[in-house]
Amino acid sequence: MRSDANAGERVIKMGAWSAGPGCHGGCGVEVHVKDGKVTKIEGDPDHPWYHGRACARVLAMTQYIYSPNRLRHPLKRMGARGEDKWLEISWEEAFDICETRMRELADKYGPECMLFTQGTGRDVGGMISFLAYSYGSPNWCMMGLSGHSCFTPQLAAGYITQGDFTFPDAAQFLPDRYDDPEWVAPKCVISWGASMNRGCVDHYWSGHWFLDQMRRGAKLIVIDPRCMALTNWPNGYKSTPRKRWRSLPGCRQRKSDRQPECMPPRLHPALRSAVP
Repeated sequence: MRSDANAGERVIKMGAWSAGPGCHGGCGVEVHVKDGKVTKIEGDPDHPWYHGRACARVLAMTQYIYSPNRLRHPLKRMGARGEDKWLEISWEEAFDICETRMRELADKYGPECMLFTQGTGRDVGGMISFLAYSYGSPNWCMMGLSGHSCFTPQLAAGYITQGDFTFPDAAQFLPDRYDDPEWVAPKCVISWGASMNRGCVDHYWSGHWFLDQMRRGAKLIVIDPRCMALTNWPNGYKSTPRKRWRSLPGCRQRKSDRQPECMPPRLHPALRSAVP
């Protein structure tokens, strides 16, 4: 923690996990606090992986924290379902309602009647499994979309194409990062259907690292039906002639440097023909 130039403002360095921006990338952030209120959240320039970079969700966290629509207390439904009538209650009352109902179900049907489930990993797994076992139910699971719609397909693709799961070497595990003498910048980086624009290193790769490699001379080759912003970097992508790009849906011409500029990514069959 350090004091900022603004009087009375503290800057707290931390890692933003779920319940922060809503992911588990562990981004390094600086939280600016003044008079007990978070004024802004920025990337931590001293973080060894991110170097001050942060995604839009991190930068917009103050809007989440102080949104008038944010639920801050338990709500109890009043009236019929669908009437949208709610009563604010205390946490003690909410816990009592849950415990009473759970005991009723266990006494009537047995504790095996209840299923305890969670989403992707994160930090709730231990607590919810302990709750299930103390309740007497062996039914704990992570359901069908927990990692199976994102990380598992990535693992499967790696095993099918390479025989193992691998991830690019961006010096992310070296103390001096790119300055480490053991690391050599790649001559070519291939992105095949990857989300190059993501900010965090969830699944062991950050979109920022593409830029780091390109700044160090790597050529970027993209195989993707979507029009990516990174493919417009000079010498970073061997694309089709500009006239052909201008005729593709989703791409337009910038007046400044006459390079193709992509609108927000959207799938379109015509874009497939742009892959050389």
